[in-house]
Amino acid sequence: MRKLMATAFLLAAFSAHADPSPSISPGFLTGATYLNLPEASRRAYVTGLVEGFLLSSKFGARKGNGLWLEECIVGLGPRQLTPGIDRFVRLRSDRLHTPMHETGLLALQDICVRRADA
Repeated sequence: MRKLMATAFLLAAFSAHADPSPSISPGFLTGATYLNLPEASRRAYVTGLVEGFLLSSKFGARKGNGLWLEECIVGLGPRQLTPGIDRFVRLRSDRLHTPMHETGLLALQDICVRRADA
């Protein structure tokens, strides 16, 4: 039940303020290129990914959209988040050739749902 509620919350948080037709750049990495990076580089990527999401309101994202992430990652840093993102990408072979920033967001959502269930 908690997992269902957490999932519903995350979906609502994203859909409530979603632009109906956002244009998203393909970015620089795919899931496969991310997994081929050395561990330190993957941690650096995760750092930038999270920092970018947290700063997104400065680039026009509606304030409050990232609140779920801020609340979820309290006490977590790249050393704790990177293994979860690695696991998500390895288990989702359909994400190996898609933009990593999109996959990273899905992975962070997955991490947060799992934390809510714990």
